[in-house]
Formats: sequence, structure tokens, C-alpha cells
Amino acid sequence: MTRGWRAAGAVLVLSGCAPTASSGGGDAGAGGPETGLGVDVEGDAAGPVDAAAEDREAVREDAALSDAPRGEDAGSPDVGAVDAGAVDAGAVDVVDGGSADAGGSDVGAVDAGGADAGGSDVAAVDACVRRCDGRQCGDDGCGGTCMPGCNAGQMCIESTGLCVTPAPTWRRRTPSAVPTGRNLATMVFDSARAVTVLFGGDSRSATYDSETWEFDGTNWARRSPTAVATGRNMASMAFDSARGVTVLFGGDSRSATYDSETWEYNGSTWRRRATATTPPGRQRASMAFDSDRNVVVLFGGDASNSTYASDTWEYDGTNWARRTTATTPPGRHSAVMAYDSHRRVMVLFGGNSTSSSSASDTWEYNGTTWSRRTTVNSPPGRVLASMAYDSRRQRVVLFGGDSNEATYATDTWEYDGTNWLRRSTSAPTGRNRATMSYDSARGVTVLFGGDSRSATYDSETWEY
Repeated sequence: MTRGWRAAGAVLVLSGCAPTASSGGGDAGAGGPETGLGVDVEGDAAGPVDAAAEDREAVREDAALSDAPRGEDAGSPDVGAVDAGAVDAGAVDVVDGGSADAGGSDVGAVDAGGADAGGSDVAAVDACVRRCDGRQCGDDGCGGTCMPGCNAGQMCIESTGLCVTPAPTWRRRTPSAVPTGRNLATMVFDSARAVTVLFGGDSRSATYDSETWEFDGTNWARRSPTAVATGRNMASMAFDSARGVTVLFGGDSRSATYDSETWEYNGSTWRRRATATTPPGRQRASMAFDSDRNVVVLFGGDASNSTYASDTWEYDGTNWARRTTATTPPGRHSAVMAYDSHRRVMVLFGGNSTSSSSASDTWEYNGTTWSRRTTVNSPPGRVLASMAYDSRRQRVVLFGGDSNEATYATDTWEYDGTNWLRRSTSAPTGRNRATMSYDSARGVTVLFGGDSRSATYDSETWEY
């Protein structure tokens, strides 16, 4: 029979085998003396157990369990003066009753862990205190890790417990197959199929290119769509992630006027879209996809070799609509634009504007109006640069372009929504008219082609 006694959260447990009747008598009878803990540990006479008496005894034991005074001697001979107050809160001591012999007076050894009335000998609990205040990551001092931990692409500085995003570096890729060198092509990342799509450009052939190429992160492959847009350069292109199609607009196809066609590519074929309204034909416009409002946004461009457009258009997959905003950047062409999905704004930089041949202003469009941003630092003014939004690190990346210097720019800049920061990193040779997009599946920015003032246009592939 096992009974328990609890005082201030502590449990004193009497455990052992039930005593067996023998010639000397050893049954736990109703008349045996009590320990003061409500447990009958001695019976003087052997004989049958009285069930009714045992029930009465159980009731008496339960009452004793709740009423037993702290610090009171058990009162039973040979128990060893078990002090109920000697057991601290949370401590558990076991009393091994052993086998009650015929004399029935000896309970056995009582192991109270040597605890005195103050409980000073109770073993201390080893409670490790985690050291994670102000830390995002790293060792918590108890064999674990501070949370929430670092995001993909970040690293933990153990000394501070902070997550940082290391600055990328440029790396040249050498695929076994590659498009012919060209400039003024267009390129986007197809997030539905996890490939970079390149179209058109000028490869110094008799006509502008109408080739479609795809880069899977390892190699380039030329595609043979069942239908294709007419060859052109200086077109604008964006990937509509809501509908899973690449959208192409405008450009120069050596026709009498700049193109105003809208084409879509779904990975298998190009399809010309006929819309009720359309922006006037233009080349070197800026275009990107707003993934929060699910519209393609088009701004500016060269509409007639002398008129620099300042209009804003949006395409929802069915029709184009011109937007009228309270403010707008000065008309320009050859600017770069990317969508900051973290802050939900379009970011426009530079270009050849009506006020400057190499603008250095930064503008943002939130779907309602344009606002000019004033930053502490800024890239020097330039045209025909390359720009993409790095969604993993939540910043716009700008490279190269023509800043009216003897050589094309080789600098890399990043914009976090507050300021521009120049990165000190090895870079591709200076160039303009290259094309760039962000591969969100692999977390890298891909740059292709351009004009570096070499004998032929570039066919290099770089990643950042």
C-alpha cells in the first residue's frame, strides 16, 4: 500500500510491499499505533483483516493527511522522528517501508535526504538563465539558440547576436551556350518557371533581333516559340507574376514610327494583344510590374526623337489606362525603374530628361502619385544604366551606365528607400545599355550584354 503526504508543495511518499501475515503477526490492523502521518505502521495481532475497519482507517488516514501539523514528531516508535516541516516545497522524499516483520513495529529506513527543518540540504535545481536580451541569433548561454534567428541570405554575428546581410560581389558566369553579344535588349525573371527571359536587342546585324533566350542559372537556351514578336531594340519588358506572362511594349523595330504594340510570352509562344487603349509608340521607356496592385506600370520614354514623355500608364492584362497624378517626374527616356515590393513603390532613377542629359534624381510612385526623394548620397547622373530590385535584401541595385565620362561607369549602388550607398566590389567592365533582372529563386541579380566600347557588343553573363 502506498500513501502520500504533501506539505507546501512537497510530497513525502511511503512505498513498499504490503505486509504479509506470519506466525508473529504483521497485519496493518485498525488498532495499530499511528505515525502522525495518518499511516498505520504496526499491528500487534495477526489475524484476518476487518474490511470495515480498514475503510474506517482509510478515512482517518485521509483526514490525517490534510491535518497533520508541520514540525510534529510522527509519534510512532522506531520511525526515526520524521519531521514534516523538514521537507521543502518542490522536494520529494521517499520512505521505503520495506517488509513489516512479525513485530510490526519497524517501518524501515526513512530517507529524508538529510533535510533539516530549514530544508537546507535539498539539492539545488540547475536553472540556466538564457541570455538573449537584444539578440536576434547566436548562442543563448544554455546550449540553445536565440530567436527569431536570421533570414535566408543573412549571417549571425556571434559577438553581438545580430543578423546582417553580407554585401554581394560580382561573379562572372561562363555558360556553355550564350546569346550573341548585344545591347539594348530586354530581360526579366519569370518567377513561375524560374528562368530569366531575354528578348531582342541590337547585335549589329542587318535587323534587330527577335530571338528569345532563357537562362536557368546554369546555361542559356534559345527558344523557338510558335509565334514571335517582331525584332526590336529599346523595348520595355516586365513579368506579370499574377498572370504568369512576360509583357513587352514598344521599342524600335526600324519602322516609320516607334512601336506601340503589346506582346505577351507564356513560355511557349508570343501573342500580340489588342487593347482598347494603348500608350503612344515609344522607345527607351521605363517599365516594371507592381505585384501588390497586379498592374504593369510604364513611365516616360522617347516618343519622337524630340519629345520626352512624362506620362504614366498602367496595364492590367486587359487594357492600358493612363494615370493622372498630382506630381510627375520631368519627361525623360533611358531612365531605369524597378518595383520595391517591400515598400510597395516604384523607384525611378536617372535618364535623359528635359532638364538634364544625365539626370541623378530619384522618384517613387505609390500607385497614386509621384514623389521626389532627397537622399544624403546619390549616384552621379547617368543614362542607360541597369537596375533591378533585390527582394531578399530589400534594396534596389544599380549598375553602370553612361555618366558623360570618358569611360562607361563600373560602380554599383544600392538604395534601401532612405539613402543610396555605393558598394566597394569588383565589377564587370564599365558598360551601358546592358540588361539586368533579379532571380528571386536563387537570390542573385543577373546582368547580360551591353556596350563596353569593345569591337563587339558584350555577351558576358554576370551575377551579383
